[in-house]
Amino acid sequence: MYDILVNTINFETWSRDAQYGAQLAALIPASLTGVYVYPSPLYATPEFGTPDVIETVVGMSRILEASALGAGGAFVAWAKSLGVEQAAWVVAQGNLSDALAQITCWH
Repeated sequence: MYDILVNTINFETWSRDAQYGAQLAALIPASLTGVYVYPSPLYATPEFGTPDVIETVVGMSRILEASALGAGGAFVAWAKSLGVEQAAWVVAQGNLSDALAQITCWH
C-alpha cells in the first residue's frame, strides 16, 4: 500500500490539490494524510513586543491550533466519502518546509 501526504492551506474547506490526492489515494489504493502547518507565534511576534502583545499572539496561535485539530474528523470523513480507505489528519507548527520535511520522515 502507498502513502500520500497532502498539504492544505485551509482546514475549513479542502482545496483541489487535496481532492486530487484523495482521488489518487482511492484509485491506487493508498492511505492519505492531510497536513495543516501554521506558523510559530515566534514568527508573528514583533521584535520588541510587550508581554501583552506576546500573550495575544500566543493565544491566537493556540486558538488556531485547536481549530485545526478539530478539523481532523471532517477531513477523514471527507476522504472516506471519496473512497479513501485509510485517512489521517496532522497539524504542525513551524516553518512549512521544515515541518513537511519532518512529517515526510514520519510518514
